[in-house]
Amino acid sequence: MLPQLLRQRETRKILLVFTDGAPDSCETAERALHDAKALGVEVYAVSYRDVAAKRLFGEQNCTVIASIDELPGAFTNMLLGALRRAA
Repeated sequence: MLPQLLRQRETRKILLVFTDGAPDSCETAERALHDAKALGVEVYAVSYRDVAAKRLFGEQNCTVIASIDELPGAFTNMLLGALRRAA
C-alpha cells in the first residue's frame, strides 16, 4: 500500500487506517509507521472499540469509535483536522 501511495503525484500524502484491534506484531506495525512517517506520509487511524491503537498512532492521530455508525463522521473529522493543522 505504501509504495502505491508514494507514487501518487500529490505532494501531501495522507494514509487513513481503520483497525479493530492490536496488531499481530507491534514491532512490525511500529516499523511500518516509522517508515511511512520518514517518507513524509501523514498517518491517521480510526480504531473500532480498541484504545490500544492510540499508543501506536498517537493521541492526536487516532480516534476510537464504539459503533460502525460513527465511522463516516470519524474519518471526516480526522481529515478536516489534518487539513486544518497544515493550513
